[in-house]
Amino acid sequence: MNKLLFFKFVHLKNQLRYLIGFFLIVFSIPSKAQKQITHQQLYWIKYDGQYTLSPSWKISLEVDDRRFFLHNRQLYWLLPRVSASYTLGDGWRAAIGFTYYLTTNPADPTKSAQVTVPELRPHEELNYRQKIGQLILDHRYRLEERWIHKSSATQLIPGYQFNFRFRYQLQLAYSIISKTDEHGNLTAKLADEIMFNFGHSIVYNSFDQNRIYLGINYSISTHVQLELDYLNWFQQRSTGLQYYDRDFIRFTLFHRMDFSKK
Repeated sequence: MNKLLFFKFVHLKNQLRYLIGFFLIVFSIPSKAQKQITHQQLYWIKYDGQYTLSPSWKISLEVDDRRFFLHNRQLYWLLPRVSASYTLGDGWRAAIGFTYYLTTNPADPTKSAQVTVPELRPHEELNYRQKIGQLILDHRYRLEERWIHKSSATQLIPGYQFNFRFRYQLQLAYSIISKTDEHGNLTAKLADEIMFNFGHSIVYNSFDQNRIYLGINYSISTHVQLELDYLNWFQQRSTGLQYYDRDFIRFTLFHRMDFSKK
């Protein structure tokens, strides 16, 4: 009986630790009060492919197009993000990857595009998954090395600016409808991700951004899922005094292929 109580106490303590971590993320976001904030509305279309090569190895491919609703002007183009991950055991996975990222400036849909700035972005990450009944908690720790092409207001100029960025994401997924063949599965998702910049080029914006989203995921088959999300993206600009407060509607096509069974 005492052992049972002990294990229940350890289990409860672990759950409280994760929940406390989530709330610390939320409350560490800079207050929106008395800031110069630009509000924008965008939509985000995303392809997320995961290809299982063996019980341990997996390849991921992501392509994103993020556009303003106003004038349908493109802001970000992620083409692509590729990563390879390895299962460590006990819910942990390690991954390395690379992203080719394009930003169209100025970041103002009322103005015409002047210059598209490329970014080269390798990354390393650790993922931890925990299952509690119908609830799944996913933790992602990612370190990015960002080489952003230097530019003026109208053109690219020689050289790259470098900085690091650390990202932590906590995602909660709750199964509303669960079927053995996965067709017709329905899952609700809630997530928060916070990002911090660091490096010699970072002066005022050590806090980079926070993203929080709420979504619903529907499984068409074992290979294909559709997801619709609302996402709020609150980002500090390099001046330290200006912020973007962006509302996104995001549509994601998840594609899963298992080549290990052939």
